[in-house]
Amino acid sequence: MVDSAQVRITTTDGRLLGAGTRAGGHVLTCAHVLARDEPGRAFRVEFPLARPGLSVEAELVSWRPRGEDLAVVKPAGALPFSAPPLCDGLASAGHEFRCFGYPAGHPDGVWTEGRVVGQAGHGLQLEAASDRGLALQRGFSGAPVWDTRLRAVIGIVAIADTTAGVRTGFGIAGATLRGCVPDLPDPRVTEYLRVRGPSGTVSIVPLSGECVVHATLTVGRPGPGRLPDIPLGSADERWISRNHCALERDPESGRWTVRDLGSRNGTLLRVGGELETLSETTRLRPGDVICVRAGLTADHRQRLWELEYVDELHSVPAPGPNE
Repeated sequence: MVDSAQVRITTTDGRLLGAGTRAGGHVLTCAHVLARDEPGRAFRVEFPLARPGLSVEAELVSWRPRGEDLAVVKPAGALPFSAPPLCDGLASAGHEFRCFGYPAGHPDGVWTEGRVVGQAGHGLQLEAASDRGLALQRGFSGAPVWDTRLRAVIGIVAIADTTAGVRTGFGIAGATLRGCVPDLPDPRVTEYLRVRGPSGTVSIVPLSGECVVHATLTVGRPGPGRLPDIPLGSADERWISRNHCALERDPESGRWTVRDLGSRNGTLLRVGGELETLSETTRLRPGDVICVRAGLTADHRQRLWELEYVDELHSVPAPGPNE
């Protein structure tokens, strides 16, 4: 899916202008990538990762240079592959991202990776990793910000801090981009996990909406070269197995279940206030909390990761242990 988001924009005679992001039947980029252009001007768009060699004529249909720094390009005719999901990016703080752009010296494109720091104004603050590619810079503008956990586009790169040694950039969030493109699928999330770490940090993992494209989500400790769908803690968190448990969506009912994957310390489920060890595949109900041990405190109390299942469309209390 990440490949289908990548667009290379050129003039009609093939001169590289920069990166773009596919959204439905349109391509989004920054207005400054297209310089001083007006709606109606023709371009060409290429899809170097999804369809190498495919070059399609496209027309600029919207150009918003002031404030928003957004441009919308419409390819001529339907494209022969599906567009990736475009999420609002508002729940991506702490997630890893990937980005593919065309900085100087890289006309065929180059990857960089990093972390979504969080929201900054109406956009996203990004931090490129020092050991995994280039800093965000000129040439990445307009490129999709791909959230590796959500497996979705959450925005586009807009500007970079050019201070020497600084690897910070800023993006236009998907919530803003969605307002520029008609007829995109509804991204609203009504079903999700509220993940609370032992230190009290909270993050949201969507389980419904356009951004959920997998029916199985693994939970575990991250390891070298491997990141579970829902990573808990760090690679040193030895109480947590790399493949600890999994959430699976039943193809017939659409309901989510949870099962332990033979983890070292077991998976717990809190239902109606009672904490029990998970011994079989169990259907999740609103209010259920998946608990994973993360060690002991100084006074020998359990430290837990808590993954609370929330379903706003069926938000009745979870049944008690005897119901």
